[in-house]
Amino acid sequence: MNFLGRVLFLDWRRKLLAILLAFGLWWYVDGLIAVDRSYSLRVVAVDALATPEDGTLTVLVPPGWTLVEPQPGTSVAMRLHGSRSNLENFTSRQFAAYYELRVPASDTEQSESGVSVDATDLEWRRPDEAAQVLAAFSDLRAPWIFRIERQTEAVFELRHELLRIESQVREEEYEVMSLDAKFDLSQATLSGPQRLVEQAEAEILRAELEPGSGANLFETIHLLQSTRLDAVVMLRLDSSWTARGLRLDPDWVRVTIPVRLLYNSVHQWTPKLRELQESPPRWQVPAYAAQWRAELRYDALPIGAPKEWLEDHIMLILPLPLLRAEGQDVAEARIEWALFDVDEARRSALLDALVVSPVNPEHATVLVTRVQ
Repeated sequence: MNFLGRVLFLDWRRKLLAILLAFGLWWYVDGLIAVDRSYSLRVVAVDALATPEDGTLTVLVPPGWTLVEPQPGTSVAMRLHGSRSNLENFTSRQFAAYYELRVPASDTEQSESGVSVDATDLEWRRPDEAAQVLAAFSDLRAPWIFRIERQTEAVFELRHELLRIESQVREEEYEVMSLDAKFDLSQATLSGPQRLVEQAEAEILRAELEPGSGANLFETIHLLQSTRLDAVVMLRLDSSWTARGLRLDPDWVRVTIPVRLLYNSVHQWTPKLRELQESPPRWQVPAYAAQWRAELRYDALPIGAPKEWLEDHIMLILPLPLLRAEGQDVAEARIEWALFDVDEARRSALLDALVVSPVNPEHATVLVTRVQ
């Protein structure tokens, strides 16, 4: 056996034991050395006293208020100081804390409130161990800011101006009739932090004042190239709003958007005016002859029907019994149009497709004189 072999294997049992003891001592001493480590707790907001789950910071929010900072579901970070064994023991089980936010002074009308919170202000599930691992950073640790806002609700109308539509439908062949989009409901309710609800209301108003722009309140509607007839879409709030705590009631709203084959047939003529009067007549109507136009947004006429068909089935009516002009000798009466001699199955399609109006908007009414 050469020299190196004698060094390695002579009395090898004692040498191996010494190495094992050295590793054990190193491991023990390393566990006693204090270190700094970062940890985090997930924020959970509750409205009643609750025991926090492992890995969470449970925040009790006053009734009528909502937690906006830190947002529920996010995490707050903290630095702990101690030996590796103590830190591992502290964070491996019942690593959780609780904090109760108080209602602001009742004599104020403020819509939000904030408080500075340090990790030592929390109610830890293991308070004695928490005090040990948190003490080293009591002067250096930056506090958290917990902010709450009043919870509020706002009812708004579901209108086509709110829709954002990205369409792949061929524009040269089909028309996406967004102006005729219909919601199943007429209204919905927004709820959340007061400032956020006010921002959503401002966005709704902006969309109504800027037709065609759409509002970023709902998710964008994507229409495929193959979309035909009616596109039925289920809408929910855009994630940019829900992430900040805004809620919609109901969670989903359904909207139907007509998609029609382009037709754009326009017919112009001078229809007769039919007077509807009580007996004996109470109003004298002047002679009326004005140009009107009927526009078909899509082909809903019977197959092969000429434009003259419109003249035979559209009637102008002056419904004088509905005129409310008590005490007036002269009044302005509005002219209505109606379909006649049309079966019910075709009537609904025609009423949807037809736009009937006078060429000159001033001819939509006539001045009538009370019979003396």
